Amino acid sequence: MKALSLFNENFIVSEKLLQQYQLASGLKVSDLPEDQRRSLCSFLGKPFNSHFRVASNDRITLLAHSNFRLPDFERNGTLKRH
Repeated sequence: MKALSLFNENFIVSEKLLQQYQLASGLKVSDLPEDQRRSLCSFLGKPFNSHFRVASNDRITLLAHSNFRLPDFERNGTLKRH
């Protein structure tokens, strides 16, 4: 019975990962418009020179703020080479 329980748990995890992959497929990195960035800084209590990363597709928009420098990406979402 334990093997069946373990199988079910692993199946649930893999199903969740597949759903996340499908949700996030095709994400494109973009810049946050200046007025939205300033509003977000004000709302979150962050300095007005804070930088946010935005990635979106037709199903989801992800917004990230970090205290450390994130790598630069090209407009097509690929890592910028220096």
